[in-house]
Amino acid sequence: FAFHPRPVQTLLIGGGAYSVPKYFQKACPGMKMDVLEIDPDLTRIAMEKFRFRPDSLVVPVHEDGRIFLNRNARKYDVIMGDAYRSLFSIPFHLVSDEAIARMEASLTEEGLLMMNILSPAAGENRDLLFSVLKTCRRHFPEVRVFRPNTATPAGRVQNLMVVCLKGGCKPPPENLSPQLREMMAHELDISAIPYDEQGLVLTDDFAPVEHYAEKMLSSYFQ
Repeated sequence: FAFHPRPVQTLLIGGGAYSVPKYFQKACPGMKMDVLEIDPDLTRIAMEKFRFRPDSLVVPVHEDGRIFLNRNARKYDVIMGDAYRSLFSIPFHLVSDEAIARMEASLTEEGLLMMNILSPAAGENRDLLFSVLKTCRRHFPEVRVFRPNTATPAGRVQNLMVVCLKGGCKPPPENLSPQLREMMAHELDISAIPYDEQGLVLTDDFAPVEHYAEKMLSSYFQ
C-alpha cells in the first residue's frame, strides 16, 4: 500500500498456509489475487486447518510459478514473491534474469514487484541478496530493500523486503499504518553496494541459490 495504494489485480507466488491471502481478504476485500501454489495439498490443508476460504476474488492456481509467468498475458498491479523450497532456499528459476523479466512484463506501467528474501542485512553471507538486487536492477529503474523486524541484529539472517518499482519512486501516502511507517523508516542503503564486484546476475543457466542458502544456513545455526 505504500507504493501502490489502490491495487486491483495482484499475484502471489507461493501460497503456503495462505496467511497473506487471508489477510487481504479482510484488509482489502475488493482486491483480486491469483495465488500460485504448486502443491494442491497445501491449499487443502489451508482450507481444512487454517480457515482459508477461496472466493471469486482470491483464486488458487496449482501450477509452478515460472511456467505460469512464461505464458501469462495478464497485467498485475502488484506481484508478491514468497516461494521457498526449504528454510532458506528460493527456487532458482523464480529469481533468475529470465524470471524477473517475465515478472516485469506481467506488471502494469505503475506496477511493482515485492519479494521476501532471507538474508543478513549487514556483514557476511549476503551473496543471495546482492545477486537478487543485481538481477532486478537490470529490469527495474528503482530497487529498494527494507527490514520489517529491526529487533533482529543486522548480521543475523532475517526477512528482507525487496521492492522493485516499474514506474519509479513516488511519495508514500499519508495514511500508512504505524507498522508500515516503522518498516519504511528502516530502509537499507544499497547505494554503497559495489554491484560490479558484489553478486552476480542470476540466470536459468547459472543461479547458485542453493549454495548461497547453505552458507546462510551454516551461519544461522552457528
